[in-house]
Amino acid sequence: MDIKKLKKLLKELGLQNLLSYDIEVSYCTGAFWRDPWQTSIAKTFQEGQILTIAWQWVGEDKVHVLGQCDGPKYKPGVLDDKWLVETFVKDVYNKADWRIGQNSDAFDDKWINSRLFIHGLNPPKPSKTFDTKK
Repeated sequence: MDIKKLKKLLKELGLQNLLSYDIEVSYCTGAFWRDPWQTSIAKTFQEGQILTIAWQWVGEDKVHVLGQCDGPKYKPGVLDDKWLVETFVKDVYNKADWRIGQNSDAFDDKWINSRLFIHGLNPPKPSKTFDTKK
């Protein structure tokens, strides 16, 4: 099906603003004992952060990618995802009527919400979700 037909069909079905997206995150760093002793984390030194977000509006050709390195205050070697999360949620995420992603309910949405909270930012507007893993 070509893009024009798909857009027309989605509009007829009332399915506009369908956002397909994915995030990539950094690892956490911490101190821990190795086996066979205690295997839990003794101390977390740095929490993980969102590094990049890629998205596509269903029915459009263009795939967008935004990363920490695109931020106006980016410094190589310094992780800070505040600008990335704030910009994505305000300019993209909040405009979606449906959010579609692989394991997005259990992973991506939780990461986005937690990073908004950590930075003292407002939560995203409610939206319907479609998790392709489910």
